[in-house]
Amino acid sequence: MLGKEIVVVGGFLADGTSTGRVDAFAPRTGRWRRLPDLPAKVNHSMAAAAGGRLYVVGGYGAERRAFVFTHGRWQALRSLPAPRAAAGAAIVGSKLYVAGGVTAPGVLARQLLVLDLRTGRWSFGPGPSPREHLAVVAAAGLVYALAGRSAGTNFTTDRNPRTDWFSTSVQFFPPSSVTASPCGPERPVASGVAEPSLKTLVVVA
Repeated sequence: MLGKEIVVVGGFLADGTSTGRVDAFAPRTGRWRRLPDLPAKVNHSMAAAAGGRLYVVGGYGAERRAFVFTHGRWQALRSLPAPRAAAGAAIVGSKLYVAGGVTAPGVLARQLLVLDLRTGRWSFGPGPSPREHLAVVAAAGLVYALAGRSAGTNFTTDRNPRTDWFSTSVQFFPPSSVTASPCGPERPVASGVAEPSLKTLVVVA
């Protein structure tokens, strides 16, 4: 969420090519408006917003690029220290965390990428269980990594054939911690569908 709007960044066009188009939706009015295009045509990028700023990093087509949208325009940030796409991002305090994803086609990322929003510098941290297409969200000072998939299949531990629901583990990261920790009992999560109780802050196609 950027202010009171949901922002959709990049993604695929009908012909299969990527776009840098950016649109914002206001739930209260039900209206869309066009924002300035991202300086790169990208899909599977990661985004998070805080303090009236929208950060977009990585993705196929911009694997090591990062941008911030502020004061009505996009600005380039320091390049990522490693390529990243199909991951998730969240902000806690003054740091942006990029968890999961891939570093190259078929190569799952094992390290967390951390951007210090005050200095603009990147660093590495311990990542969750290697996975891509996961959900990442921040709450109560923690970064949560939920579900995702590995090697092109859903990241699951069990499947109920009657409901087609999966049981997946949830991991969280205290920003000051050096290890990932399991978070409570396993919860049922529908394949490819976020839990209704979780809210996506920024939608990235």
